Amino acid sequence: MTDTEYIRLSLSLTEKEKADLDRYAKCCGLSRNEFIRQLILGKTPRPKQPEEFWAFMEVLYDIHNKLRENGKNDPDVLALCEKIERLVLVLQENI
Repeated sequence: MTDTEYIRLSLSLTEKEKADLDRYAKCCGLSRNEFIRQLILGKTPRPKQPEEFWAFMEVLYDIHNKLRENGKNDPDVLALCEKIERLVLVLQENI
């Protein structure tokens, strides 16, 4: 048997546990099987962000790039750009 051959398992859950599993998997954009596989592999499935979130991030990147481009010689603008960069990193780590 290879690593890509799947074995069907039977799993007993309460109605609430099944509903929670379905809700968590859906929130992450995963099937039940893939959600459980991710957990077994030690990964923490994260909620899938809505399209509006990514549209917002795109606008934020554009603003950041224009600020950096136009404020090359202004320390206040560069400091603001660095603050935006740190906030974006925090957002990306918590997604």
